[in-house]
Amino acid sequence: MTQHDEIYNNALDTWGHDAQMDVTIEELSELIKAIIKYKRNPSEDTAFDIADELGDVTIMAHQLEILMMRNHPDFTSWKNGNIQIKLNRIKKRLE
Repeated sequence: MTQHDEIYNNALDTWGHDAQMDVTIEELSELIKAIIKYKRNPSEDTAFDIADELGDVTIMAHQLEILMMRNHPDFTSWKNGNIQIKLNRIKKRLE
């Protein structure tokens, strides 16, 4: 549990799962747009936009994990297992 879990849980309880999933999708879309703009015009402004959107995505990713854990108690274990598999795959490709 992180120091912000209470805020994340309150947001989920206040606005609901569907709404917060929609916001997650919206924030992911905004991050994609910021990355595209940075690729076209690398600058401090466009880098700041990526940092801003990445912060939003990070917040929503935490809420999404809590939401998923409410319905699937093993969710974090599944996520962490998949992260390890993918990191191992990257490590092998780099050797």
